Amino acid sequence: MTPYLSPEVLMISTIVVGIFLLMSLVAMAFMYNHFHQILTQQDEIITAMQTDLNAMCSGAVGVGEHLAKLDERGVRLAQRLEALETQEAPERSYRHAIKMLRNGANLDQIMSDCGLARGEAELLMLNKSIDQMNAQSNY
Repeated sequence: MTPYLSPEVLMISTIVVGIFLLMSLVAMAFMYNHFHQILTQQDEIITAMQTDLNAMCSGAVGVGEHLAKLDERGVRLAQRLEALETQEAPERSYRHAIKMLRNGANLDQIMSDCGLARGEAELLMLNKSIDQMNAQSNY
């Protein structure tokens, strides 16, 4: 025997199923709206992050160019310093040699410590002797 469903039961069942389907459709619409909002927010975040990344890359390029300029400047300054040291080296050697002479150093010490040639050291010694003679004649 097959169970027989009355038309009222069928109608109530159809209404219940229809209500269930309608509630499911409303729930899906809310979920769709919610997920759409989340996707929109994530898209905005991604766009902002891309903008930040582009700015950082541009900044990094600028910093790299600045570092390259600083490096070039450092090389130029080192070259200038070396040139100045080369120009000042003989003057410093002569000053040091004169101080050594005043402190009683001999010709060989002056030549080795100051890197002077024998003729240069002899000229400094002669100059010291002349200065001493002039100082004695003034008294």
